[in-house]
Amino acid sequence: MKKKSDLTLEQQFEKLQKETEAKIKEHMKAALAAVNAAVKLSEKTGIPFYGTVSHLGQNYTPNSFDSKWGELSEDKIHELNDKFGGVKDGGGWAHSDVCW
Repeated sequence: MKKKSDLTLEQQFEKLQKETEAKIKEHMKAALAAVNAAVKLSEKTGIPFYGTVSHLGQNYTPNSFDSKWGELSEDKIHELNDKFGGVKDGGGWAHSDVCW
C-alpha cells in the first residue's frame, strides 16, 4: 500500500515530467539537427570526425572518405586528428564496444 507521502512525490514527479518533457524534446531535436549538419558536411568534404556529443564518443567516417582520401595513410589521419579512430572499417558511425 502506498503512503500518502509517496503519492505526493509521484504527483510532483508527474507534474515536473510533463513540464520538462517538451523542453527536453526541443533540445534533442536541435542536437539532432546539429549532428545531421555535421554528417552532411563530413560527407561533402570526406573529412571524418569524432562525435563529442555522446558520452560514448563515437567516430564518424563519411561514406565518401575512400573516394576522396582513400590513399591517405591512417597515420597521417591520426597525426592531424588525434581523437579520431580508424577509418578503414567502412563509412558511418563507429559504435562503442559497450553497444555490442
